[in-house]
Amino acid sequence: MYAHVTRLQCWKSEHNDQTCEDAYGISLGEGLLAVADGVGTTLFSNVWARHLVDHFLAVPLLSEDPFEVEWWLRVAQEQFQQSLPPLEGMPWNVKQKVQNEGSFSTLATLRMLTASGEGEHASLQAQMMVFGDSCIFIHKAAASTVLSFPLAQVSDFDQPPISLPSKLSAFHRYFHRAQTYCIDLQAGDRVLLVTDAVARWIIDAENRVGESALSAFHAIAGQTAESWPDFVATCRKSGSMIDDDSTAILLALSARAHDDSATLLGATMAHRPEVRARRKGDFLQAVQDQNKELAAIIFGDGLDMAQEGVFFSDDQKQRARQVADALREMLAVLRREINGPQAAQMIAPAWRQHEHLLLEEPCAAAVRKTLTRLGIPLEAPEDPNAVGWALPPATAVPMQVIIKDPAQLQLEHDLDEALRSNDDMAIVEASAALQTSPYVDMVPISRRDQERIQQAALREQGRLNMQEAIASQQIEQIAMAADVIGRNLASLSQDEREITALALRWMDARRALNDQAVLEAVEAILASPYRDTLLFPEQDKPYLALLWQQRQQQVATATTRTAAQHHEPGISEDWFRKVCAVKRIYLMHWIYQKIGDVELEQSTLDDLLNAPLIQEGIRAVNSSGVGMPLLPEILLPDIWQAFKGDPMVNYDHLLQELELSEGQLKDILLIFLNRQLFEDYLLWERSTQLDDWLREAHGYDADEFRQRLERVCPWVTHLSWWKG
Repeated sequence: MYAHVTRLQCWKSEHNDQTCEDAYGISLGEGLLAVADGVGTTLFSNVWARHLVDHFLAVPLLSEDPFEVEWWLRVAQEQFQQSLPPLEGMPWNVKQKVQNEGSFSTLATLRMLTASGEGEHASLQAQMMVFGDSCIFIHKAAASTVLSFPLAQVSDFDQPPISLPSKLSAFHRYFHRAQTYCIDLQAGDRVLLVTDAVARWIIDAENRVGESALSAFHAIAGQTAESWPDFVATCRKSGSMIDDDSTAILLALSARAHDDSATLLGATMAHRPEVRARRKGDFLQAVQDQNKELAAIIFGDGLDMAQEGVFFSDDQKQRARQVADALREMLAVLRREINGPQAAQMIAPAWRQHEHLLLEEPCAAAVRKTLTRLGIPLEAPEDPNAVGWALPPATAVPMQVIIKDPAQLQLEHDLDEALRSNDDMAIVEASAALQTSPYVDMVPISRRDQERIQQAALREQGRLNMQEAIASQQIEQIAMAADVIGRNLASLSQDEREITALALRWMDARRALNDQAVLEAVEAILASPYRDTLLFPEQDKPYLALLWQQRQQQVATATTRTAAQHHEPGISEDWFRKVCAVKRIYLMHWIYQKIGDVELEQSTLDDLLNAPLIQEGIRAVNSSGVGMPLLPEILLPDIWQAFKGDPMVNYDHLLQELELSEGQLKDILLIFLNRQLFEDYLLWERSTQLDDWLREAHGYDADEFRQRLERVCPWVTHLSWWKG
């Protein structure tokens, strides 16, 4: 899918391009977009907003997991401190504000995940992740409404937004939570990422006369970088938009690149290898130092570590997070109470609450040192009735991790993907690769998955046996192989299923000793595209020959009867017109062929005059005993049912309009079927055409054909094309 981006930015009246506190970043090749709005009451908020956007493009935030967010933000904070201008020479109050408060900014991001489909049917799944009141608006093609995320009411903007801090001490992992939402995007959809002034203006459009959020969206989407400042100025002048930095990024999606400005849109599902490798090193160092707080934060949601082959048990992960939470709460209490007159009394209850988690943890060493300095006992009193008594401290269990080789990871990944796909062949191949590897004893497989692998192996072996039987062309072997797998043909191709179904139909009839069912099964095989693919057992051929001989004695010559009723002493024009009308519909039903009136009349006359000769030829073929017999009468019921059931035919109306009985209609269909079967026989068995056979068997040519028509059907000379 392709994307076209329009960048719109206009700063607050008192700002300029250097002091504008909004920032945006775009990387279409990786499917990443972001806008940020620095909080104006803090220093260097414009630099922090710019840094957050750049950091997201370099190291995307992939989930809202609170520890994953904290790892991502800590990396950004460390880098930000290095980018700040030198504090030397600044007024003391500025230095104090920077050191005590830091900077804050909202952040709204859009990340493309997975793509599916092609061309006009292509779609992308995207994830929106927002901190604060910057918003994302999505207008689906042809929709009459606009999706607003995460805020939807004007009153929402009156609440202080959640803003990401540049100082670690100001961050609270359970307060600074991201809001996320995933959505499927298609060609024609448009997305707006905007900061709060623009977001509020769009949502508030519902309260302005004659406007709506959709009309506001369209108004912004129609702007250019050049027109945007005047547009914003007009909105500010009317009082509909507040005077604040105003940024909007418009993303328009299309199935094709209509001009050079369109860019192929990529996707991001994981961090780059160098990011994961650096994170892996930091995590292993935290484990070596037995620093559970850092281990919990760096591990995050665990996806990066899993891709790097580092695994942390759920119990250890949970314990590390408990320690990290306990340490965070203790630090918060210490910052709040450390300089108070009753510091020890205020801090001690908090320590008693978390003592069992932090008493022996290396990451809490500084906290314990501070508590000792304040005269707070580190261990709880033995008397359970004493104030602040808590559970006895648990012994700190050393952290341990499992590190897997990349080859083992790949084998596990292949097996997981195969099981997820439910593809028997893939499951068997992935399992076999694991079983023959040196990691077979290192990969635990659940009992459920073991059963699935065994079942897949049985089904795959059955599929291979079926394919081998089909390749043999022996109808009996095919049917028996299908019985072995319980006649479950789901794993076979369409052709394989149809061949097997024909074989089973024959075998069931043969086992039941039902002569009629055997004949019907054989006829179905002969009428299928697989007539040369299925071979009957040698011992059954005499039996089949006897059945055919008996059938030939019973088959009535329906076409001869038709000729006696309608062709002698000639073919009436009324009958001819009725057959023409049926043939036109029959051709559309059977082969979706539409022909002109002249061609239709010519071919219908040809059918009617030659019908008795063709019937004669069919009887001769069947009497010869050479090859498979032609049995149009047996096929006719299925042909008639299909014709009757086709809504395009409008069967009842057709009979009424042409004043035909059902028997007459079947006679007409039999004429067409006779010719079709006989022409196929002449072409494939004798390598000749019907006209050549007519000359050879009955000794007349085209001129004689015209003479015969004029003799039996004098009305043909009045047809408009006859003399030509």
